[in-house]
Amino acid sequence: MFIPIQPEAPKFKCNACGSCCSHIRGIIPEEDREFIKQYAFGKMPVVQLVTAEKMTFPLWDWEAKRFMDWQHEVNVDAGINPLRAIMDLSSNKAIILTYFMDSITGACQFLRDSKCSIYHTKRAYVCMLFPFNRVPFINQGGMELKGDMFGECGSMEHILPQIPDDFGAMIKFLNDAFPDGSFLNAVQNDIIVEWANKTIIDLISV
Repeated sequence: MFIPIQPEAPKFKCNACGSCCSHIRGIIPEEDREFIKQYAFGKMPVVQLVTAEKMTFPLWDWEAKRFMDWQHEVNVDAGINPLRAIMDLSSNKAIILTYFMDSITGACQFLRDSKCSIYHTKRAYVCMLFPFNRVPFINQGGMELKGDMFGECGSMEHILPQIPDDFGAMIKFLNDAFPDGSFLNAVQNDIIVEWANKTIIDLISV
C-alpha cells in the first residue's frame, strides 16, 4: 500500500544577502510612480515633497522618530526627512503625513558590510514587511500578477510559482509560507494605509 506524500509547503527564509537594503530609492511600482508625477505636486491636497526617483520607503511619524533615535546608537545619519504633507489653510501650516530615509548612495543608512546593523535588536516595522509591497485584500484589481505583491528577492524564486490562483487558498498559502510574520505585518500596514487615506479625505471634506 502506497501512501501519497504531500510535498512540503515552501517557507520564506531571508538569505541575508543585503540586496533589498542596498537599493531603497525609487522602489515603487511604475503605476504609483506615474500617479505621483501626475497628481502629487499641487493637484491634490496631499503634496509630495520629493520626486518619485528620490523617495524611499514611507515612514509613519512614530517610525521616523525611532530611526532618529537608533541613528545615535550605531553612529549614522539616518537622513530622515518629510515625504508627504497636507496644507492646513486655517492655520497656514503644513501637517507632515509621512517621512522617508534620504539616501545619497541608494542604500539604507543602517546597512554595514551588507548586513543590517539593527536587525537583531530593533529592526524597523517597515522593514518587517519585506518581501511584500502590498497584500491582496486591498485594491485587488490593481494587481495584474501575483508577483506584483512582492519586491525583488532571490528567496522568492521557489515560492512565486506555487502561489495558488484561488483567493482563499492564496491567503492560507501566504500565511503559512511566511512564518516570520511579514505577511501579517503587510496586512496590518495596508489596513493602516487605507484608514489613513480615508481619514485624510474626511478631514479635507470637513
